[in-house]
Amino acid sequence: MVDLQSQYKQLKAELDARVIRCIESGAFIQGPEVKSFETELGTYLDGAHVIACANGTDALQIALMALELDPGDEVIVPSFTFVASVEVIALLGLKPIVVDVDPRTFLLKIEDIEASLSPRTKAIIPVHLYGHPADMDSILAIARKHGLKVIEDCAQAHGAMYGDQHVGAIGDAGAFSFQSSKNVCAGEGGMMITNSRELWEKAWSFHNIGRVPEGGWYDHRVFGTNLRLTEFQAALILRGMQMLPEHMDRRDENAMHLRKRLDEIPGVGYQAFPPGATRSAWHLFIYNSVVSILNQNRAVRTERE
Repeated sequence: MVDLQSQYKQLKAELDARVIRCIESGAFIQGPEVKSFETELGTYLDGAHVIACANGTDALQIALMALELDPGDEVIVPSFTFVASVEVIALLGLKPIVVDVDPRTFLLKIEDIEASLSPRTKAIIPVHLYGHPADMDSILAIARKHGLKVIEDCAQAHGAMYGDQHVGAIGDAGAFSFQSSKNVCAGEGGMMITNSRELWEKAWSFHNIGRVPEGGWYDHRVFGTNLRLTEFQAALILRGMQMLPEHMDRRDENAMHLRKRLDEIPGVGYQAFPPGATRSAWHLFIYNSVVSILNQNRAVRTERE
């Protein structure tokens, strides 16, 4: 888990001022901090429409709700991911179809997707695990061929790039997390993004108790739920996003150093980039510890022999 206390101490004066500003404004929800959050993050993510929400799980949920799928409809999801990627599917009465991952990238195994499709398949959720972008060109080609929607799980992929695009704004929708372990965090928090105005309006309504963007406070037109982000969290996330470019450069430098040193150790590998991925968020650096342990055991046996 990230050492939030030490990070807080480094930025204490500035973060305290941001929280006090929220209190003094008296606007604790849907206020200026959330509006700035949605505007600035939308610009950063290639002009996408943004919904600030309570956490990354909620971001996935409102994206799926906005697709207006029928109970029993199927959603493709990788076998190796955090539980939230799967549980939101089941909680909405949909059926998760678990597909294997590539052992080199730990990302959705492209060649297994089509074999898992059925007439009830309606969407695919690729997960950009550990910050590595999934093979979006291949996934989108399959989705277009079969008329499927694509929701990117970007919980660990803040700032990651596929080609010349940020992840999250490539498919029909993207879901981010700002939970305490993430590269940008505020204890909790989430964000759904989409390039579709229609999808944004539906998701916005679901996350704000059925209200509609152009309506009044008591204008509830659909059944929704309260999944809104607070002003306090938005203020902290905005500061984190300002620091993200510097932090990503440092992560790139450290990751390249680790890869170079690991290349010197026979039999040890690390998470590979899929085709088209141009920048990882390096949420975690994953190396093949099983191979490493096996090699160590072989070395011990050789010495004994």
